Parts: sequence; C-alpha cells; structure tokens
Amino acid sequence: MSQLRTALEDAAVDLGSPGKDNLYGAGRINVYDARLVNNDPGVATVISPNLGEYFADSVTVQASASDPDGDVYQVEFQYNLYTATESDGRWTNIGTDVVPGDGWAVTWTTSEYTSDSVYVRARGYDGFEWGDWDVCDNPFTVDNTPPNKPTVTETVCGTDWTTTSTPQYGWSDPGDTGSSVQYYEGQIDAEEIIEVTSPHQPTLGDGEHSFKLRAVDQLENTGEWSDPVTVKIDTIPPAGSITINGGDASTTSRDVTLTLSSSDGGSGVKDMCLSNDGVDWASWEPFTASKAWQLSEGLGEKTVYVRYRDNLDQEADYSYAITLEEEPPDFTINLGAGWNLVSFPVIPADPSVASVMAGITRTR
Repeated sequence: MSQLRTALEDAAVDLGSPGKDNLYGAGRINVYDARLVNNDPGVATVISPNLGEYFADSVTVQASASDPDGDVYQVEFQYNLYTATESDGRWTNIGTDVVPGDGWAVTWTTSEYTSDSVYVRARGYDGFEWGDWDVCDNPFTVDNTPPNKPTVTETVCGTDWTTTSTPQYGWSDPGDTGSSVQYYEGQIDAEEIIEVTSPHQPTLGDGEHSFKLRAVDQLENTGEWSDPVTVKIDTIPPAGSITINGGDASTTSRDVTLTLSSSDGGSGVKDMCLSNDGVDWASWEPFTASKAWQLSEGLGEKTVYVRYRDNLDQEADYSYAITLEEEPPDFTINLGAGWNLVSFPVIPADPSVASVMAGITRTR
C-alpha cells in the first residue's frame, strides 16, 4: 500500500502552494504517469533462430514475452546483417506481432540476402513502454547463393572411340559459400536428371554420350551445370555385303567383279580382306566398293568371303556364292553346195529355231 501511495504522490500534479498542503494534498492524481514511473516493462526473449541455422527464402523469427506486472501487447522484431551491437545504426525493422496466438513471431522474406552473420532481436510492449532488446545468442546464415560449378573427369573410356560401355565419372566438392553441398544431380544426353554420387559408372549403349553434373546445397540452391564430358562407344563390328558380277547366279569365267559395301556407325570402317575358302585370307587392304577377283579352280559352286574391320579392330564376315560353269565349245561347220545334213539337239518344250540354234552364228 505504501508503494502505491508513493507512486501516486510522486506523479501527482501539484496544485496550490508548492508541496503538500491541507487543501490539495499532494495534488491532482496522474494515474498514467504513476503507472509509468513504477512500471516493469515487458520482457521478450528470442527463441528462434538462435542456434546458427541456415535459411534461404524466408525466416520465421520467434520470441517469448511476459510482463512482471501486467500483459505484453506487442513484440517488435529487427535484424542486422553485420553486428549484434545494440547501438549500431543498421538494425532494420522486420515487423511487429500484435496477435500472439501460439507465440510471438513474424516471417521475414530473405530471398534477396546472402550473409553468414545475421542477427535478430526482439522487445515487448506492455501498453506503457517498450522493454529492452533481446538479441539472438548465435547469428545465423542466410544462403541464397548456389554451389560452385563442379569439374567432372572420366577415367575409363577416354576421349577416343572405345569398346568399353561403362564410363566412370568422378568429381570433388566444388565448394559452397553457405550451407555446403547436400547432393549432386547428373544428366546423360537429354535423359532424366537423377541424383548421383562419385564415382558414377553407368552402362551406356553405342554412340556418343555427353554427361554433365551440378551441385545442390542444403537449402536446395542449385548450381550451374559442369562442362559436359563426352564418351564415344562402339561395340558393334561393321555391317556389310558382297555380290559377284552384279548378283549373277552363275558364270563361265573365274575372273569376276565383286561389288562391296560396308558401314560402321561408330569408329568407322578401316579396311577389308578377301578369301575363296574362309580359311586363307588375302592381306588387309583399304575398303573399296568394287574389286576384280579370281575364283578358285574347278567347276561348281564358288563362295567368296569378305571380312570388314573397323577402327577398333572389330571384324565381321560376309559371303556370296556363285556357280562356275563350263564354257560351251566353239566349232565351225563348213557346208557344201546343195543339201547338207546337220543335226542339233532339240528341247521338246521349246523347239523354236532360236532355241535349237542358240549360240550359232551363220556366216557367208
């Protein structure tokens, strides 16, 4: 009771003679000033962030608040990207919460910032005055900077054509100015982007393939793609064909013309060699689309073999069969004046003159 009387007397507006008197007493009561003079301001305490956390697009700043002799009606929040010093002029307002709900909090949009020493503070208002500022115990980091661009190497296939279909890609941590790299994403050609770890060793099909990589940090900031690394895989030997004399089924001469074709979708056709039996082969020679060739001796079916080889020394054999027939003999019949009896074989199914006298030339 004595404290209340002292508060009211100290804040009273003096009336009449200076000091207390029997007419006016201590003066006119000023309840507001009496309350203010003897008020205990609200106390706010930063709850979060308070552990040196990392944030990206936004931060929810939370505080608890109480008042020893009343209620807290507002809590104000500020941030500083440089220091926790209370008198520093760079403290900037975040916002004021006037409806505590489950606690005092405001959300601060931080997408435009990047700083590794961010401080927040809070203070409470009890309806009469603001309390002291409470600064977070540990600064936190706002990280909107993606990781650095990684460098990728390939250690199995190399840069030339190869028969190895399992390239091995490797890389090291490219570094991140903020929260550190969380994981890596890789992409081969235009396929799906997938999460990968080093070393990454996929199995690929024939052809040229390009691999690239990017890093993602703890806050999902995604970095720039690495320079692509290309491998060239060729596991298929050359394709090809061979025909004799334009595709004829038979010939009467051992001297023939070969028509050759070959292609290779990978390293390319390097050379070819030929054989009449598939066992003994002629020397390797540059590929050519046409070549004069001599069949083996003796009548009957003859097979010519060709072997194509690509630049990775992968080989494929092809063949073509043709029948070597005996060449019909040439003869001359001298006929005298008058009737001459000459006999020719006749095919009953075709007794025409053209059939009977096929290949016979008459001269005068």
